Amino acid sequence: MSTLADAAPGSSIELPPTKGDEKSRVRLRELPVLALIALAAALLVKSFIIQAFYIPSESMEPTLVKDDRVLVNELSFGSDVPERGDVVVFLNPSLRDRASQLGFVGGVVDWFGEGLGVARPEDEHYIKRVIGLPGDIVRVDAEGVTIDGERLQESYVAEQGGPTGAWEVPAGSVFVMGDNRAHSGDSRIFGPITVDSIVGTAFVRVWPPDRFASLS
Repeated sequence: MSTLADAAPGSSIELPPTKGDEKSRVRLRELPVLALIALAAALLVKSFIIQAFYIPSESMEPTLVKDDRVLVNELSFGSDVPERGDVVVFLNPSLRDRASQLGFVGGVVDWFGEGLGVARPEDEHYIKRVIGLPGDIVRVDAEGVTIDGERLQESYVAEQGGPTGAWEVPAGSVFVMGDNRAHSGDSRIFGPITVDSIVGTAFVRVWPPDRFASLS
């Protein structure tokens, strides 16, 4: 048996692997699997439970200002209708047919791209407050909002303004408005939105830290 001392010049000696080397190789083999599990978990959490959204405009002031961040509970009401006063995130009404336009393969690619944060189209989602529920007659005038003839008390609105008129909310839909009435594109423009287009309810403002607050 050759030993290190009597090995010929230029020859190589293969030493048995140490326990430390073996553990390192096991960890390296596990890394891709762990990375895939972490990615899948992140996608599941992001897509099915909670998402973070930033506020791109002043349409929800003073409740939410530009560049605020909010967390949205996607399991807040399931297929039920949200409550009046809830702040909800929903699909831009002009993109309601986006899934059918993309097709199955395009939809899958888009879903993964969105989950990785690299394929979110501009203005894909809106955030507004639920004002009218199915069956309501919503009337907006210079003084504010009435629901079935009764004036709605809205402490979250700093100043009224913007389009006025009357709308009947159909079944399976809600009427949404921004808190900054004079600077909000909402159901006064695009009409009531369907409940199935709602991503979820915003429940907390998390950024910046000095504006951390519940939105309940």
